[in-house]
Amino acid sequence: MFDDLIFALKNFRRNKVRSILSLLGIIIGVASVIVITSLSQSATKSIKDSYNSASLDIVRVSAGFMSRRRNAAITFDETFRQDLFNSVKDIKQIQYTNNMSATLAKDDLTVNATATAVEYGYFDMYGYKIEKGTDFNVSDNVTGQQKIIIGSKIAEALFENQEPIGNVITLVSNNVTFSFEVCGVLAPAVALYARNLYAERNPSVIKELGDVGNDLQIYGSKLYAVLNSSHKIEVMDARTLVRIGQIDIPNCRYINFHKGKAYVTSYVGPIAIDPNAQPGAVYCVDTTTLSVIDKCTVGYQPEEMAITNERIYIANSGGYRKPNYDNTLSVVDIATMKQIQKITVAPNLHRVRKDAYGQLWVSSRGDEASIPSRLFVLDYKENSSQEMVVTDTLDIPCSDMCIHGDSLYFYSLAWSDKLEGNVVTYGIVNVRTKELVTDNFITDGTEREIEKPYGVAVNPGNGDIYVTDGKNYVSSGTVH
Repeated sequence: MFDDLIFALKNFRRNKVRSILSLLGIIIGVASVIVITSLSQSATKSIKDSYNSASLDIVRVSAGFMSRRRNAAITFDETFRQDLFNSVKDIKQIQYTNNMSATLAKDDLTVNATATAVEYGYFDMYGYKIEKGTDFNVSDNVTGQQKIIIGSKIAEALFENQEPIGNVITLVSNNVTFSFEVCGVLAPAVALYARNLYAERNPSVIKELGDVGNDLQIYGSKLYAVLNSSHKIEVMDARTLVRIGQIDIPNCRYINFHKGKAYVTSYVGPIAIDPNAQPGAVYCVDTTTLSVIDKCTVGYQPEEMAITNERIYIANSGGYRKPNYDNTLSVVDIATMKQIQKITVAPNLHRVRKDAYGQLWVSSRGDEASIPSRLFVLDYKENSSQEMVVTDTLDIPCSDMCIHGDSLYFYSLAWSDKLEGNVVTYGIVNVRTKELVTDNFITDGTEREIEKPYGVAVNPGNGDIYVTDGKNYVSSGTVH
């Protein structure tokens, strides 16, 4: 180990840039998979306007293509890393990562996965444990040894009853094949589940949490629960769940955050099917005082939103006005809180997600008659333009989606008159190529246990995929 360290230090001195940018790799499918490889060229993507919070202790910043939006590009290099250490107090570690869609194979067995390249020290930062074999070492990082650490479920799927350590598997990404020697297997993740914590931590709140939770998000040290039928957002300490306060917003739907402000979509009117239902709105809330400071009227029954380039893109559904659904995406300027554009997309819009390339992914639920559910991609009209347009239509039904790296994980739950039952799909789309990677990312048969999928999410730290089962929507559901 001492010889490894001396060798690594000599390499660092000889070629500092290559040493810094030689990356370990992680591949994560339904279970975690990790890979180490050396990248010969630096990644020079720049930082997006917004970030995702992986936990209360970790801030994740995604690299996009800000030069297209007339912003100065910021290069992820050692100079930028040092600038962050010097300018932001109490930073303990900075990790650069990169993601790609991939397939792992051993002989005739394959597993779809997402590859995430990371730097040395990633395991320590996230607290991952190696169950078998060894971790990567410093010299692996410098020399770019072709090694891989796989999760226990991936080991099970690819090796069955064989010993994975020392065996070689292949990784295929963008039609390029790599070979890696398995040097370790991750220990299975352990999680704790508890119920009714709000009532336990807040015994003096008479009506407890509220009625019909529609969204749940963490921003800073606070947890925001959007309670649709209670017409409020309950705000708690994210660690203790002790109540901090509430924000009163009628028929509230979804919440997003930007630069210390919360933005909440609202149907505004009463909860009722009404062909004459009024337009909805997006509310601006100060996250320090928890007070509403502005409001902008948008389309009918607005749902999810995404924030990019100082603008809010809101999916209007028109759900209360069935069959006369809304088909537009409202664009609101954050500085003025005014609607500046409406983009025609498709009827009954629902989900909106932003990827690392500056594109927006929007789902339509269709009209439940002649127009089916589909996925749409929006991008800027021209390189120097601020105006977004629909650039691609994917004939893929989508009920919910989550983007992790270049992979968009989705599920769809659609009724089939022909089959007289629900047709369920669990798929992955590559957001860079806009191609369907697989129509079933669950490969161990778990999908047969899920009655009605009701949500999908990916842990940004380790790539684990979570699918919720709403069952009959009355009794307790399940998280897989």
